[in-house]
Amino acid sequence: MGAGAIAAIVAAIAAVISAGVGAYSAISSGKAASDTAEYNAQVLAAEAKAAQEKAAADEAQQREEAESLKARQKALFLNSGVDIQSGTPLSVLGDQTADMELDALTIRAGGDAAAIKAKNQATLYRMSASQSTSASYWNAGSSLLSGAGKAASIASSY
Repeated sequence: MGAGAIAAIVAAIAAVISAGVGAYSAISSGKAASDTAEYNAQVLAAEAKAAQEKAAADEAQQREEAESLKARQKALFLNSGVDIQSGTPLSVLGDQTADMELDALTIRAGGDAAAIKAKNQATLYRMSASQSTSASYWNAGSSLLSGAGKAASIASSY
């Protein structure tokens, strides 16, 4: 076996090794990207849950404060001798109740909107994780085929 043949064999082996390293690198890179995206998705899912829990707590607090304010308002009306069953006091209490309920519902809607946004972003990260894994296998296969092609080209030249 001549020096040219040995050089060709070494070059073909190097091409195969290079292809293997490239394939391993592609899969490792895809796994790392997938793991990162999945972690981000989990963080956002927790953020969505926290947003809803905070909104529920804030809504409950708003309702408690509203009830307390209504009770004080009624007491003030009653202590001043005003009939709260009709007229302006009834209208004031009714408007106040409606405004406070709107505030509570606005708090809930804000929490729901934040949760939906975080859940949607988490879904996108999960899709990215899946795509990263698939892309890594395609890149690994491409690297292996390219290396095999180079090895075959080198081998056929001798």
